[in-house]
Amino acid sequence: MKQFLCAQALASALPEGIETPDGALAWLLETTRAALGGVLRESVRGAVLLVLVALLCGMAEGLARSAAARYVPLCGVLAAAMVTAGDLRALLGLGAATV
Repeated sequence: MKQFLCAQALASALPEGIETPDGALAWLLETTRAALGGVLRESVRGAVLLVLVALLCGMAEGLARSAAARYVPLCGVLAAAMVTAGDLRALLGLGAATV
């Protein structure tokens, strides 16, 4: 009797529309695809921004002729840190949403 009650409690905790194993598998695949799509989109965005920062810093360092050229790598490091901090915030938000 105890196992029957546990099974009913677990069944009531499932999302709507999952009555069969096929429905459960479809729900799991749909949820996974949606979550991975958002993570991949954010990852590609971060990678593109880091490449853009590297290209801009390389171009600025190549074109600079004065003493200010020595500050270009510092600006590049700060820009890369800002980009990765934004990605870290997104990952922390994803972890909090998962929990």
